[in-house]
Amino acid sequence: MTASLKAVSPSSKVITHLAHGTKNSEFRWWFDSFFKEGGKTDVIGASFYPYWEGKPYWELMDALSYNLNDMASRYNKNVMVVKVGGHENNPTDTYWTIYETINIVKAVPNGKGTGVFYWEPEAHSNVLPDSYSLGATSEVSTNVLQYTTAIDAFSDVFSGSTPPPLSEEDNLVSNPDFESDGATQNPSGWTTWSNGNDDANYTEAGGYSGSYRLSHWKNKPYQISTYQIKTGLTNGTYTMKAWVKSSGGFKTSQMYVKNFGGTEKNVAIPATNTWTQITITGINVTNGQAEFGFWTDANRNNWINVDYVEFYIN
Repeated sequence: MTASLKAVSPSSKVITHLAHGTKNSEFRWWFDSFFKEGGKTDVIGASFYPYWEGKPYWELMDALSYNLNDMASRYNKNVMVVKVGGHENNPTDTYWTIYETINIVKAVPNGKGTGVFYWEPEAHSNVLPDSYSLGATSEVSTNVLQYTTAIDAFSDVFSGSTPPPLSEEDNLVSNPDFESDGATQNPSGWTTWSNGNDDANYTEAGGYSGSYRLSHWKNKPYQISTYQIKTGLTNGTYTMKAWVKSSGGFKTSQMYVKNFGGTEKNVAIPATNTWTQITITGINVTNGQAEFGFWTDANRNNWINVDYVEFYIN
């Protein structure tokens, strides 16, 4: 095949691609045999799918880097990650998988890191017969897809734009993007308090980045809080962020942090139909704990949407 391709297009590059790009012993065994038998290629390609490996991306990056560097030096070949991706419901981890993979390829010595491809960013499990779920889209309406923030990693890593501050390992929020349960009344990781209106608290389709969001709504007045309590925190200064939308018209609607050893901090959720990020900074934890969440004292039919909540030490 290589000879036939080069006869037609001498300048075209031939890539020989193996799966499991973190498994150096498999790559050495295969390519040692390949070159011993007279195999020819211009580029060694690797797949990198933490989802299929069953591990978070940050536990695999060193192995990917080692393998790519070894392939480049052992065989004097350029290397590429020709397939990378993450689960459609976790765009933050997918973002960082792409971002860190590109940096690893860029760092291969002697400029032998050639590039990174996502396979297949346009995909979504709801529109494919095989339910392939490692695309970088969310379904905004039936058979209508929108890219998630995951795909921004390709531009951010080269433009110098500030990337999202967190990977999943840094964010202290459980179920931060409300993807764990699908549509449900009681999202896992979160606690609900209400004045007898627990059903005003639920998750539904239409998230900021993934498929789902938290909503507060009821067709009569209600009070409700959706929150988490974290203990065993390292004392220090923390930040909280969330993406929100809101009808407005509330008595009170806010994101808050309290019981951290200082005076409660909160910020009002603005009335907007566009996803807007709100932030609380300077949360000085002195007692090793904090409660953070969303409090709504609503009139009839008032609503808020919340997605991708962050709480992290600076």
